[in-house]
Amino acid sequence: SSSMMVGQVVDIRRNGAVLKVREDSQDKVFVPGWKRQLANSSGTWLSTLSGECIGQGDLVAYYVDVQDVRVGYTAVGKNVMVLKESQEVKEQRGRRRQSTERSAGAKYEVGE
Repeated sequence: SSSMMVGQVVDIRRNGAVLKVREDSQDKVFVPGWKRQLANSSGTWLSTLSGECIGQGDLVAYYVDVQDVRVGYTAVGKNVMVLKESQEVKEQRGRRRQSTERSAGAKYEVGE
């Protein structure tokens, strides 16, 4: 059984993403998937084989796929999940928090 690894998305390509394992390392991990542009947010994204949507700069956890080997990469990642979204992306996305959506003085019904 392989252990879970952590890496940062450094590049989104047509057929996958490239993860950097550590700042001081040249090791690169390939995550297969489909490049896509989302209509409601700027930037380029990757839909992984497991259905997770990852973006440039995201911190992700993954397992190493021991059956798959890609030339030029240390490993191939699978079962990817986002641990922390990129800070740049968060600001551009403009996702509003609950506290800013509701005004302080308004009364809201419980059954809302």
